[in-house]
Amino acid sequence: TVSVLEPNSSQEQGVPLEPGKASRFELLGVDDLFRFFVQVSFDIEETDRNCFYLADSTSVEDTIVVRRETEEFFIEVDVRVRSGLSISSYSVPRVDLIAAGDEFGGAVSSNDKFMAVGIPLEDGSFSGVYESDQYQVDDASMDSGAVHLYEKDGDYWQLSHIIKASNAKAGDQFGSSVVINGNQLFVSAPYEDRAGGGVYLGRASDQNLAYGRPDSGAVYVYDLYDFDSSLAAVESAYIKSPNNPTNLVDSRSLFGKDISVYKDRLAIGAPRQTVTSYAGQEVASGQAYLLQRDDQGFWGFEKTFSSLIKRGGEEFGSSVSVSEGIFVVGSPGDSASVNESVASENELSAANFSSSAFDPTSPNSGAGYIYVWDEELNSWTSIAYLKATNSEANDQFGFKVIAQANSVFVGAPNEDGGSVVSNADESDNSLINSGAVYHFNVFITDQGGETRAMQRDYIKHHQPVALANFGAALSADQDYLAIASPNALLDSGTSKGKVTILDRNNEFSIVEELSFEDGDPAAAERFGASLELDQGKVLIGAPGATKESVTSGDFRVYE
Repeated sequence: TVSVLEPNSSQEQGVPLEPGKASRFELLGVDDLFRFFVQVSFDIEETDRNCFYLADSTSVEDTIVVRRETEEFFIEVDVRVRSGLSISSYSVPRVDLIAAGDEFGGAVSSNDKFMAVGIPLEDGSFSGVYESDQYQVDDASMDSGAVHLYEKDGDYWQLSHIIKASNAKAGDQFGSSVVINGNQLFVSAPYEDRAGGGVYLGRASDQNLAYGRPDSGAVYVYDLYDFDSSLAAVESAYIKSPNNPTNLVDSRSLFGKDISVYKDRLAIGAPRQTVTSYAGQEVASGQAYLLQRDDQGFWGFEKTFSSLIKRGGEEFGSSVSVSEGIFVVGSPGDSASVNESVASENELSAANFSSSAFDPTSPNSGAGYIYVWDEELNSWTSIAYLKATNSEANDQFGFKVIAQANSVFVGAPNEDGGSVVSNADESDNSLINSGAVYHFNVFITDQGGETRAMQRDYIKHHQPVALANFGAALSADQDYLAIASPNALLDSGTSKGKVTILDRNNEFSIVEELSFEDGDPAAAERFGASLELDQGKVLIGAPGATKESVTSGDFRVYE
């Protein structure tokens, strides 16, 4: 018999649980230490046999003795309860600030004090920073873009400011990527059109830079101040891609297509930046950049990264992620036919990336690159060229990458696997564009101390669906991994999107699956197109959602 001793559940204290059956009872607390009293009783049957030997016969007498023994002991179980996520309160966006096609929720980021929501296709012609009650949309500058900045007020998120680029122009798509790090906000405008290169202090509008470099891209840095409960956002830096020797920006490099910030390092991707190929031609292969913040708080370029294959259309830098000592770059347009990673510095040195082994016979299969910080060299070192073990054309492996501690997660939203469990048959191609996520570990070998990367897990949705694009967006912390399927079908049969949260400490078991349907049953919400896990909350953007009969986009905060 087993009974619960502590009165922190719906089970009456001291009443035995029914033997041989699973017992369910409601916990009344969180993080409880449960004490169970276990009583085990068992019967011991002993046979006492006496033999008597006579001259002409043998007599046997058996005496059976039954004895009951009982043992008692306690079991202590530390129960960690994961409560379900629920939609937290935030101020409803003013409908007059968003319009059809704005893609409100196209990017999201937050910390414990601030939250930013990108609206890359917003059409306002104004420029600069406005308090929320001072801004009016005039729809005169199509797709110039904007960011809504929220501030935490108790349990509520209140809309505080509307931020436009100080040099806002039509088509810039300011707000395509947003990151909040401490008291700074980083916003990208990958289709911004000015020349120049480097880090410029102050506002972009104060820089004497010519236009005429279409889609070269830019990143804006804002310092966030809280004066007597009044928030202020001040543009402190304007960043353009460096391009030696002329220090001008190659047109259409899309600098700022993705950005990532960790402590004092800023990563920026430019997936169409031109580089010199092995054949000596200028090709739009892409680049990625790391910047470092100095002791005075100023940002400066630290290192430029390029593909090892140097072939046009690789989209190197389409996704970037920087963490403690690890930098990861996605290259979803990589077309090399190999399906095995080059997973250490020594292997990279020996590989000939201009050889036929890396011929472009698998278009858009995708790749990823891992760099680690070498303390001895005081520099970043390339240690892995990642390919999916089931790499195939158009999988777009590397569409999204995340570095978290010594783990790297790579999304391949167009992978076609039909497996319903993770780490199953990778050769199953029964569900087109169902999507997958690959988990790699970065570790130092026992022999020679070499840093390597190894694929650990092939992660599939537990109910994969064709065209769901599982892995199109990712976010991770030390305990959980959130994966978006922005085109997954809901029960209504409409492409709405889902976000699946997995437990990293329990073989990626499902913790929660989130989705929502707006008022328009025909709307393709793309719920999960933007995604962030942060300090116990999940931010999810749905840029195709309908709000008050207008397909302007939406977002949710779950806590």
